Amino acid sequence: MQAPSGSVTHNIDNDLKPGSPLAGVLMSGDFHFAGTGTVTWRNGNRILALASLPAKRTYGNAMASAEILTVVQSYVHSFKLSNTGPVIGSIYQDRLTAIAG
Repeated sequence: MQAPSGSVTHNIDNDLKPGSPLAGVLMSGDFHFAGTGTVTWRNGNRILALASLPAKRTYGNAMASAEILTVVQSYVHSFKLSNTGPVIGSIYQDRLTAIAG
């Protein structure tokens, strides 16, 4: 069964600032799976972001930069399609509404 896939077509900005997309990498290798959210706060190398990660412990998972390709609009549930960039850190806190890394 073939799954949708893509690659980054240009350099993704790794200088994360509030409003930048951020990915929490759940699986990487032959198959890549990540939840993408938005950086809400940064102080030095510490990041607080909202991400749509599955409800499970994700401590130690990789944190990566991301780029938003498009927004799929829907009356029921809009969502964004994104590409994940290189790993730039790790997640050390996972709460109901946010991640920290």
